[in-house]
Amino acid sequence: MSHHDEHENHSDHKEITIETLSTPPLHIPPAPLSRRIAAAAVDSLIVTLVWTLLMFAGERSFSQFWTIKGALSLNVVTAGYLVIIVFAYYFLLEGTFASTAGKSLLKLRVLTKDGDPCSFGASFKRNVLRFVDWLPFLYVLAAVANWYRMIGRELAIRLRQPL
Repeated sequence: MSHHDEHENHSDHKEITIETLSTPPLHIPPAPLSRRIAAAAVDSLIVTLVWTLLMFAGERSFSQFWTIKGALSLNVVTAGYLVIIVFAYYFLLEGTFASTAGKSLLKLRVLTKDGDPCSFGASFKRNVLRFVDWLPFLYVLAAVANWYRMIGRELAIRLRQPL
């Protein structure tokens, strides 16, 4: 029996499936919430450090920045810097590597519905929607800040009046 005949008679060959990053299985469960929260904490720390360093490079001093008065005096420009930094951080890293620093540290990746790594287009949509998701929170925050401002004015008026 020749080597070729031996090979043909082996009908019980097992198939080998090789999974690559571009073709993972479609039924991938989401990562555990604890790992996703930890990754978000790492990413938030990085974004906060970058933003704080940019504030130092600007006109704010460290002592002013970390006081209540300094934090409340943040204006639209400094808040705009934060929005740009957050968007750029997530958009660029997820679009390039399908992961951020925090996600990489915790072995997480951003995948599309098809299981492919996140593309720049998907990252753009994902990160624009991140800000849309925050809108209700920002409305509540603005309402609470306005409420505190009104209470502060009322308290100041009452303190000026004689008993």
